[in-house]
Amino acid sequence: MSDRVKTRIQAAWKHKRYLIVDEFSMIPKSLLQAMEKHVSIGKAGSSSYREEYTFGGVNVILCGDLHQFPPVAKGKFECLFTRQDPATDTENSALGRRIYEEFTTVVVLREQMRVTDPIWRDVLVHLRRGEIAQRHIDILRSLVLTNPDAAVNFVDGPWTEASLVTPRHAVRARWNQQAARKFAGDRQQVVFICSAEDTVKQGKDRSQALSLAERYAVACRAAGGRGNQRKELPREVELFVGMKVLVTNNLETDLDLTNGARGEVVGITLDSDEPPTSATSVVHLKKLPAFILVKMARTRASQLAGLPAAVVPVETVTTTFSIKLFTREGKSFQRTVHRRQFPVTPAYAFTDYRSQGQTLPYVIVDIATPPSGTLNLFNLYVALSRSSGRETIRLLRQFDDKLFLQSHDAALPLEDERLDALDRITKTWWGQMGGNERMMAMRAAGETTAVQA
Repeated sequence: MSDRVKTRIQAAWKHKRYLIVDEFSMIPKSLLQAMEKHVSIGKAGSSSYREEYTFGGVNVILCGDLHQFPPVAKGKFECLFTRQDPATDTENSALGRRIYEEFTTVVVLREQMRVTDPIWRDVLVHLRRGEIAQRHIDILRSLVLTNPDAAVNFVDGPWTEASLVTPRHAVRARWNQQAARKFAGDRQQVVFICSAEDTVKQGKDRSQALSLAERYAVACRAAGGRGNQRKELPREVELFVGMKVLVTNNLETDLDLTNGARGEVVGITLDSDEPPTSATSVVHLKKLPAFILVKMARTRASQLAGLPAAVVPVETVTTTFSIKLFTREGKSFQRTVHRRQFPVTPAYAFTDYRSQGQTLPYVIVDIATPPSGTLNLFNLYVALSRSSGRETIRLLRQFDDKLFLQSHDAALPLEDERLDALDRITKTWWGQMGGNERMMAMRAAGETTAVQA
């Protein structure tokens, strides 16, 4: 790590006392170790730095559920719930598990706040543990849309706003495209197609548009897109007033403009140099809009002058990716492309990974086995637990019963037992120190407190 980077990290962490990590089930052991290393470096030199403690003395709170998605594209040995194994662990993953085991103040939340239907809650409790019975499968079958008893009104009423949760990226993309066009047509709104601005550097301070060969390389790269390419800014974004959108980058974390935040487009300001647009339902813009106004479903932003509450401007961002080019002699070389685009996507359909942590008022879930690969209990539990009950969830199509006959890795229930034991110890400690009485006294005095978990 360079001195410049170290100085920047230390400036960011100098006054920080707490680090809250959500959805911690997706953190690999090796990443937890790397986080500890960087936070400790960040605290070094500050008055609150504690060299003898992990994370340099920063209070760290892990939130989440180990029965939701594990780390993406990592082996089982990287899951936090697996214990140390010299045969498979790298040095960093072993250190990560050791750091994880230092979290001994544990609070297990046992009241389900999202689910209000007791029968649906019973289904989810058994699914979470991998103990689904035939009665639960019968309940799921009763919710398949092809079942006459599960019919809903998609023409008007709350189901017109239903979201789709699917494990398939292609299904998500197609559903979003079709739903967006339908909603735009229903509202008689113009759809603006915004093409990304791709450039390459020429010298230190000059950029230029891509050559024909470079555009071809970008197109070939997109055609074979896999893995990390799905996280990149899209080639095209369709926008219209009234469109539901999902933010795909961390823009302003202090304002809740983060990856996964949802909202609705309420205004589109075109570039001042945009040629006059034709009076058609779909317009291909020559330039990216100057900004869009989005009414966020949740935001801590103060109301901006001249704008309604919760409405914030969203501007373009720029990211980079590499393409492979060839000389006339057939030798390959890399070139960096800078892409400028709006970091949003339609929010009518989500992959099951993207849906984790979200509450969807009305939801259609696709749990049919994909053409390639399979679904595990993590996929099923995350997707089906987005709803509050049977009245607000439907299954898109039939599914294979065998999906629900899977069992969790033996390490997961063992970790549940360990955490439950720590939860009991924490409750005993809390009672002995008069925790509830202290909190009541603080509330009465108008104070607030935070408890490290």
